[in-house]
Amino acid sequence: MIIFYYCDKNSTLPKYAFKFKSSEIITENLVKFNDLYELSVENARQLIKKLSEFDGSDTIYLFSSLEVRKEISKLQNFEETRYLSGNLKSQTWFKGLEAYDHLHKEDGPAHIQYYEDGTISTRAWGVNGMDHRENGPAYESYFDDGNKKMEVWYLNGIKHREDGPAYIFYNRDGTINTEEYYINGEELSKDAWEAAVISKAMQESLK
Repeated sequence: MIIFYYCDKNSTLPKYAFKFKSSEIITENLVKFNDLYELSVENARQLIKKLSEFDGSDTIYLFSSLEVRKEISKLQNFEETRYLSGNLKSQTWFKGLEAYDHLHKEDGPAHIQYYEDGTISTRAWGVNGMDHRENGPAYESYFDDGNKKMEVWYLNGIKHREDGPAYIFYNRDGTINTEEYYINGEELSKDAWEAAVISKAMQESLK
């Protein structure tokens, strides 16, 4: 869905909102590019209150002012998609305009993908657009029978884990297929990882 906001240059409030979805015009009014005027930051704040009225996947808001875009980037947004059957397909919490580039949710996964039967396919945690989760993997995926398929641990956008492998890939029967160890984004052998963890613990004990 694409939404154009039109504000008369002599007005302080938005005058029209135009919605388009899949190239199909779903309002009777057309908008021309020369009818679009730069909005002030104050007008953008007023428009923000109206953004929640519009939903749909792949939503794009077009504004010419950088300051206005900064205001909009502070928005907490939510988007969901559904299968043709009507069953829930995905849920995404994000800030700003781009759902998958700016994942943001502080009290749970920022993106959940479902199989059509309703079981969870993937879960991802993100804060301010970065893969991030404390005390747990920031990305999890599952086989269609519910068994875990993969988990990846991130802190502030980089792979990192001090109490086990940061990347684990499972076989369908639950056994581990692959393990990878990371400290601050650097992949290490298991021995090097263990040495780094012990060294850090010793340094902290001396403080």
